[in-house]
Amino acid sequence: MKTLKLAALITTALISTGSFAAEKVNFANPYSLYSGLSIGYGDNDASFSAQFDAKISDNWSMLGIYKGDDNFGDYAFSLSSINSNGFGVTLAYDFDKHHKGELVKAEEAEIRVHYAKGSDQGFMFLPELAIGGYKQANASGKGNYGSVTANLIYNASNGVWLNVAPEYKYSFSDIELNDGGHRGFSDWDVTASIGYTFKDKHSISYSYQYDANDNLSTITYSYGF
Repeated sequence: MKTLKLAALITTALISTGSFAAEKVNFANPYSLYSGLSIGYGDNDASFSAQFDAKISDNWSMLGIYKGDDNFGDYAFSLSSINSNGFGVTLAYDFDKHHKGELVKAEEAEIRVHYAKGSDQGFMFLPELAIGGYKQANASGKGNYGSVTANLIYNASNGVWLNVAPEYKYSFSDIELNDGGHRGFSDWDVTASIGYTFKDKHSISYSYQYDANDNLSTITYSYGF
């Protein structure tokens, strides 16, 4: 019941404050400017996401995103400022109750920059760089990390779209665990998504995430207002 109330509250806020997509939505671009909702189901149980966009000036727009999965036990918030030339800056927070596939709660906060090169029709390359900090429930200290992601995007004229996003993540320092040990990480993962856009503002997609800790498959329906 609480989950349904939260979803209804977010939907009402989106409709009242977000701008309505006037053209075909680019669902392959993770920083596409539109207001909308997504629901999914897969290996990580039910997921839900909502986003809104707003015009700040002639060249800048704001994009806010909420994501919840693992039956809403995990959640993430992000707020982006995106320029019409493709450059963007994002502040993000993530809470994970199964950090790296373990029964350990963890929190991350980061700042990201990205640049989109290409168009909504055809090929687009969207690299991201991030630095952030994290802490775990089984550790007394905090750690810092950096990551690089390369979004390889293609939108076909018939509505089919594809996004392949390899990511490499590296911790600059180890954190001290409560049992006296230390932990750092250096790992990579890749997420591949294929979808179909219909009626300009609807999409059905399948995504597969591969990493060393938790491989996930998800089917998602998305709608842009």
